[in-house]
Amino acid sequence: MKKFLKILVLSILVIVGATFLFNFFQQKPFKFENFETNEEAQIYFNEHYPVGSDVHLLLDDLKKSGCECSGGNKGEIERSHWPKRDFEYHGRYGCDYYNNFISKDPCQRYSIGIYTDKKDKIVKFYIAKHPRWA
Repeated sequence: MKKFLKILVLSILVIVGATFLFNFFQQKPFKFENFETNEEAQIYFNEHYPVGSDVHLLLDDLKKSGCECSGGNKGEIERSHWPKRDFEYHGRYGCDYYNNFISKDPCQRYSIGIYTDKKDKIVKFYIAKHPRWA
C-alpha cells in the first residue's frame, strides 16, 4: 500500500510539474487562460488591436494562440445569412478558442467576432467566454 501511494504521489507531482512547464514555455502572443472575465479580455484586445487596425495582424496572433478562425469578405462568399447589424461592415471573421485540459478552467471556450471594412480594417470586435458545451 505504501509503495502504491508513493507511486501515486510521484505521478501527480510529475503531471503537475509537466503542466507548469508546458504552460510556462508556450510561445503565444497572449493566453486566453489569463483572462478572468469577458471585460478583461475585451479591454486587452481594445488596447492591442484597436478599431481601425489591420485584421490580419489580429487573425495571425489569434491563430498563433490556438484559435480556429473562419470567415472573410462578403464578396468572397455569399453571406445572406449574416446578421443585420447597426453598423456598416464588409467582412466578418469568427474564431473559437477552447481552453486546454491542463489550464485553470478547462471547461471554457472563447468566441470571437471580428467585423471589418473593405480595407480589412477592424470595425467592431466582440469576445465572449462560454462553457465549452454551449
